[in-house]
Amino acid sequence: MQLYTARLFFFAYRNNHEFIFRIVHEAQMIFSSLIFLFLYLPFVLIIYLLLVKKELRNLFLVLASLFFYAWGEGAYVLIMLVSIPAIMPSGYVSNDYVNSWSRLTISFAVLFNVSLLGFFKYANFWSTILMVYWGYFISGL
Repeated sequence: MQLYTARLFFFAYRNNHEFIFRIVHEAQMIFSSLIFLFLYLPFVLIIYLLLVKKELRNLFLVLASLFFYAWGEGAYVLIMLVSIPAIMPSGYVSNDYVNSWSRLTISFAVLFNVSLLGFFKYANFWSTILMVYWGYFISGL
């Protein structure tokens, strides 16, 4: 399946410039895909190396990562946009201080991320259990 997508990508590039966007957008961007290797990765590396300031490089990598995840599954980008600001302060605190306060903030960050993972992994399971055994139905999970 991936090889067929790659052939369509190069065929479209040679014949019609407008058709390339539709084919590239429909193809999956995984780490071994031609879209990732020959379009996304070189673009990100070149821009990253052209940026001089460390803060701009980090911001660019965050935005490029969000774009990469949005290409594959856009709904999960919203979860990342909630998770990043929630755990960033713990990274700053643990970088500046090495004491019980940094351990507490790191513990909060890990607990927050594991809670998000647990909710999105098991929400459908628990909703089904409630619906089957107790007659409740929780929509939207």
